Amino acid sequence: MELPPEAVADIPFPQRAIFLSHLRSDGPPNPRLDVKNGFLWFYSDGETPFLASSMLYMKVFPIKGGGDIVFCHMPKPQADTMPPRPGQTYFYAHRDGKWVDVTKETLPEGVDILWLFRHSRRSLVLQAGPYKVWKKPDGTEACGGDGVRLMDLAWDGRSFRAHTAKSPEFYYGD
Repeated sequence: MELPPEAVADIPFPQRAIFLSHLRSDGPPNPRLDVKNGFLWFYSDGETPFLASSMLYMKVFPIKGGGDIVFCHMPKPQADTMPPRPGQTYFYAHRDGKWVDVTKETLPEGVDILWLFRHSRRSLVLQAGPYKVWKKPDGTEACGGDGVRLMDLAWDGRSFRAHTAKSPEFYYGD
């Protein structure tokens, strides 16, 4: 509710309660908002009663000793087929009563912030890799969809550790 708008698909503060109600209405067996597991997956299949600039994936990663890191990813190329751009992936921590962008201190070296990141409900691993790129009939490039999964980022309670992906394919498992 308190994260900066750019971290939550530009959803304005006054519309956040409506947003959460919308997610909660998509109940079991596979809810898009799972507070117990710190998991949120918003995608729009049509009209919504709030403004959002894209899909939104969020995952809470607990910090050893207390606190959390919140992963916020807006896969805009999957929505508009435009190339990835800055401002679609963030990591935030709550420090001194405010949310602080800790993206640079959280991601390991060699991880491109413009990649696609996929989270899961129960796992503390993020899948990461570039978006798929293809040629449109007019010869221009389009971007989106699941590209090649290059690495898995495993949370150890203090930071993410990069590992070679077990598979080149992204998966949506729990």
